[in-house]
Amino acid sequence: MRNCRLCKEAFNLNHGLKGDKADKTKLMLVLHRADNRIHEYLEGYWGALMNSATGITLDKMLKRADLDFQDVYLTNFFKCLLPRDRHPTKEEYLNCSGILESQVRGFLPSGIVLFGNEAYRHVFPESARKTRINQADSELDYRGVPTLVSMHPSQVWKKLNPELQEPYIRRVSEFLKRYKR
Repeated sequence: MRNCRLCKEAFNLNHGLKGDKADKTKLMLVLHRADNRIHEYLEGYWGALMNSATGITLDKMLKRADLDFQDVYLTNFFKCLLPRDRHPTKEEYLNCSGILESQVRGFLPSGIVLFGNEAYRHVFPESARKTRINQADSELDYRGVPTLVSMHPSQVWKKLNPELQEPYIRRVSEFLKRYKR
């Protein structure tokens, strides 16, 4: 991995995991950020994802939409790791917003699912000030692309009762079905 030149302490720049069939479906999933768990698995980002609450919940959402990880472009809003897994500063988030914008322009997704409060607050700051993420029920527009904002998959996973997870899983999977090509 490369180091980021935009943020002084950032390292392990990763533009995302683009599945082999992502160019066909044109679906993009945007999570918050990676953490140092990527170094615990031989497979790096893929291994950390597949062995996490985030990956397990995303897999359920994708399967419900008749998709798998090879069908999507999965990226993080914040692209690098930071020392001691600290959270990015407002300036560091701002640096990554331009990278996400260029990814969207280059990939031309038919639909984006944006996961988690941090990504929501930085991509849609006005909406986030007015509407809490768990109450955001309408699609938003990011650079002309229909965008669904959802609670982060790891937070959905924490709702141990499957009945409490179901509305979030269903909402994301229905959006993915609607916008997959």
